[in-house]
Amino acid sequence: AGTDILGFSTAGSERMRIDASGNVGIGTTDPGATLEVKGTMKVFGAWETKANGTVYQAETDGFVCAHGSVSSGRLVICGYTDSNNPPTTLRAQQGSDPSSGAHHESIMMPVRKGDYWKTTGEEVTVYWIPLGT
Repeated sequence: AGTDILGFSTAGSERMRIDASGNVGIGTTDPGATLEVKGTMKVFGAWETKANGTVYQAETDGFVCAHGSVSSGRLVICGYTDSNNPPTTLRAQQGSDPSSGAHHESIMMPVRKGDYWKTTGEEVTVYWIPLGT
């Protein structure tokens, strides 16, 4: 690393750098943005299975993914999120009523840290996907 540059090295190679303008580069020695990552990175926390119909409060920003499957008949999945407990604002909805045969539906919706969220529907599997930890 040169003048006005803070570099971090492992195994004899520079892995991260903060340049004179404050840009941070991971895997690059010439970051062109506030944060530049060369290679892959993980921004999601681990997916968590949650109970359908239960109200949760988000500890971080994240996403709710809900998936349902039925062998026949109607399937409707709804997702609600806002600052109320329980949440009342419908943010995502998917449904179908085919005459016969199996079918699948899913929704995904963003949730802000601190907001409440829940999903409704029958035969629905729900996942919380946090951004960060």
